[in-house]
Amino acid sequence: MNNAKIKFVDSTDKAALYTIIFEKDDLSEYEKFLSKLQLYCIRLSDKILIVGNGGVKNGKTYQENPELNGYVVDLQKFDKLIDNELKNGSISIEETAIKGIENKDFKL
Repeated sequence: MNNAKIKFVDSTDKAALYTIIFEKDDLSEYEKFLSKLQLYCIRLSDKILIVGNGGVKNGKTYQENPELNGYVVDLQKFDKLIDNELKNGSISIEETAIKGIENKDFKL
């Protein structure tokens, strides 16, 4: 039997981190690999998702892997920078677009 579960990992005000867990009695090596993949994103609205980095999670948490932890920390910093830009009005969210972000450089 094949099942997939979405598991909550962590969140901030605007971002939530979930992982998908594939459950099957006889997983192939490829399916085992896929079940360990992590992709980190920021959900700005119901229609805007910023996709960040990711990789293979070999431990119980992303914090155990320096590479994955770095991706999450950078994405959290970026989330705060986006939030500041939204609050000061230099960018705005309109339906399916982020207005004013095209020429911005963000220093993490």
